[in-house]
Amino acid sequence: MTSVLLHCLFWLVQAYYIIDELFINGELQESSKKEVLSVCAQMDEMMDDTKDDNPNTAKGGGKR
Repeated sequence: MTSVLLHCLFWLVQAYYIIDELFINGELQESSKKEVLSVCAQMDEMMDDTKDDNPNTAKGGGKR
């Protein structure tokens, strides 16, 4: 059950990124699907880089 909730949360966050890139203040800002997905991919890469830089999230690291 927990993994189902985590998957739902993950996809909800992904959907939020896409909607946030499409609309700002309720107005359509970008209509190109290719451009929106490109920006979302860049955001994913930045989040992955941030996780790699944080020693507390590394395998075997963190507080015990």
